[in-house]
Amino acid sequence: MRGRKSLVSIQLTDEEQRELEAILRRTTVSAGLVRRAWIILLLAKGLSITATARQVENQRRVVLKWGRRFEQQRLSGLFDAPRPGRPPIFSPDGGSPCGQNRLRITPYSGALAIPMGLPGDCSSINP
Repeated sequence: MRGRKSLVSIQLTDEEQRELEAILRRTTVSAGLVRRAWIILLLAKGLSITATARQVENQRRVVLKWGRRFEQQRLSGLFDAPRPGRPPIFSPDGGSPCGQNRLRITPYSGALAIPMGLPGDCSSINP
């Protein structure tokens, strides 16, 4: 065989293959995760990094990054890592700020107490 050897060589187990194909079919996962799963499936089929990058409309370095991360961490490497920064104010599990009114200053009426929860979150607040 002539030419350069690919920088990434991925061999999938049957379970990994099924999981990656399931990710592609799901409608509730992030677009980034779907694209990463697609990259891994194409690399596992034997496509080159350049051909995979063209197919998924991404840069070679991105395809190489995810291919290498998959080789090192397998499926767990495809998910988003925690990002640095300030923690969220409201918990991601849907915690509600019920009972906590905030003052909002409006240019026309002065201070006005407004409940700052999401609609339907606070059953104790009556309109």
